Amino acid sequence: MKDIIHVTNLKKKDLSSDYRLLLFEFDLKSPLIDSLKCVAKIANIACVSERSKLEAIDVMNNIIRLGMATGEHPMGLAASLVYLSCNKTVESRTQVQIAEAAGITEMTLRNRIKDIKGISSHIDEFVSDFFLYRNLTFLPL
Repeated sequence: MKDIIHVTNLKKKDLSSDYRLLLFEFDLKSPLIDSLKCVAKIANIACVSERSKLEAIDVMNNIIRLGMATGEHPMGLAASLVYLSCNKTVESRTQVQIAEAAGITEMTLRNRIKDIKGISSHIDEFVSDFFLYRNLTFLPL
């Protein structure tokens, strides 16, 4: 929707109203956002390596397979997976860079990371390995 607003110079309120009217008049369903496309889009905008992008896509596939990808903010989930995969592959990307690429706030990114940490027992060893690595690197010597 942001892309259409930018190109057409319409107000968001007007475009949203027209969109809902079209959906209602033609008895259409609003399309769901594809989480895998979100991961690829964020990774491309943030100039993330293919290795990190494929790692995030793999974890997203596992989350979708387990039925845990339904939620109110798919871009937040995708951004958090891109951020975690960058850290796992030791690629330097900040939360701010990933959040800006996704069009979300850093707080949303941090909250989705906490959510992923909460379900990490269900999704491979990816997240648990990441948090183990992060905790070990911050231990005092």
